[in-house]
Amino acid sequence: MLCGIATFIILYATITSLPGPLADENHVLSRALKLGAKIRAWISGTTFLLIGSSLLFLSTAFKPFIFFVVLYSPDGLCGLLAIGVLERLRIFRGSLIHGNSDEIPPFLQIYTTTVFEGFILSFMLLMISFFAILFIQARDRKKIFLEAHARAVSLPAEHSD
Repeated sequence: MLCGIATFIILYATITSLPGPLADENHVLSRALKLGAKIRAWISGTTFLLIGSSLLFLSTAFKPFIFFVVLYSPDGLCGLLAIGVLERLRIFRGSLIHGNSDEIPPFLQIYTTTVFEGFILSFMLLMISFFAILFIQARDRKKIFLEAHARAVSLPAEHSD
């Protein structure tokens, strides 16, 4: 699982360091990816905060809450989706859920599932970034129009005599 996560860290670091619009901090794509990553970090941080605060109370009363938070967090839902899709496509002979897949090493099963989950989460980040692009462009456009209007109002009117 850690290898799958490391794979995505290396991929994101490579993509954002290549020359192009994502390397330019003022480009709208770079700003949108940064905003999308912040939103995604807040979602994951909130999930881990809820799980961590629930684990402080190790009584059995909080175990259903922990299960609910883990299952219905974006990471949990994408993990279940990844397992379900890989099971449905019969990528592995046997079952990932029940653990009767002996033909493929467990490392490859976990790595493939984690990488597929990462692609699903990346698609979510892409969608968040897409809507962030729309938001950033609308905000910038409004700012430009307000500045142009302020300049037009402050210019002295020309009189023809």
